[in-house]
Amino acid sequence: MKDFYIAFRTYLLTAVPTIVHCRMWNNQLDYMESGEQIPFLFPAVFVDFSNIEFADLGAKWQTTNLQMDLHICSEMWNGANQEENLDIFDLKDEIYHAIGQVKMGNSTPLMRISENTDVTHNNIYHYIQSWTLSLTDNSQEAFIELTNILLNLTAIREITNYDLMTKPKYE
Repeated sequence: MKDFYIAFRTYLLTAVPTIVHCRMWNNQLDYMESGEQIPFLFPAVFVDFSNIEFADLGAKWQTTNLQMDLHICSEMWNGANQEENLDIFDLKDEIYHAIGQVKMGNSTPLMRISENTDVTHNNIYHYIQSWTLSLTDNSQEAFIELTNILLNLTAIREITNYDLMTKPKYE
């Protein structure tokens, strides 16, 4: 998952150069508004992996079906007149066209499945685009045979006062 995220972030920042900040999602907008986090530059995209399901394919292979949510954020201001900033629609389209058919190594092509608007933040457009994909993983090199492991258990301390073991702590 880490390799996929790093490759995806690198590709997105290259394919959509108007994005100036791209990181993993950790409720940055809430923290920024409360002053708990240093503000970041806009436009920003945050990546969140959710609804992750794993299935065994056999012979140390697994497939992962997951949803990837992109939190697309931009300021509402557009110049000195503080009019609505309609560039957010261009940014969302750029992202869709850049990654709509992206396939990375061991994944299926990304497919957009939904988009929601979050209107709870002051002076920030926040759209959440949800994408789905499947990853295949065969990183397990060898099985470990537990029957071949000898467990050597030794007593560290012997309890000689049997009253401690049988009496309740509080009477």
